[in-house]
Amino acid sequence: HFPMRIRHSLPLLAALALVTSAPAQEPETHLLRYTFTKGQQSHVMAVQVMEMSNDMMGKMMTMKLGLHLSFECVDVKDGNGVLVLTTNRATAKVQNPMMEEDFDSDGENDPDSMLNDMNHLVGVEITATLSDRGEIVELDLDDDAAEWFNRGGMSAKQFFARSFPVLPAEAVAVAVN
Repeated sequence: HFPMRIRHSLPLLAALALVTSAPAQEPETHLLRYTFTKGQQSHVMAVQVMEMSNDMMGKMMTMKLGLHLSFECVDVKDGNGVLVLTTNRATAKVQNPMMEEDFDSDGENDPDSMLNDMNHLVGVEITATLSDRGEIVELDLDDDAAEWFNRGGMSAKQFFARSFPVLPAEAVAVAVN
């Protein structure tokens, strides 16, 4: 006879052996992709916050740039969406040890503000071709707008690439709770 403690443990050990010997199930996966539809429209606000080290009193300078954009899908080619992006409004806030300045293209601004050149972006149409993963394949914009982005140390393509989430190349597993 088995001692009492082992006898009661046998059913538990048998169940444990069945569970551990069962084959592991593969998690369900999904391939995430954007689906573009000609004529589809949307509106977004692309915001970038930049903090830069400043030699002025060793303080940080912060700049927050916002572009209110309309998107319209004007064509679909090989799964890529051709979008026309229109800047409807531009906003900015700059803070540093010497000043704090706000800009809003829809509001009244200081006529001497260094941020007034953001008005050049309002009404600008940019044509972007996006892959079904959200990567910018091509970006076309006028020279003035391209120059404005380049002056800020970032190309327009770099700015807008941060505005579109890029989906993973591989299928993702669905979490099971």
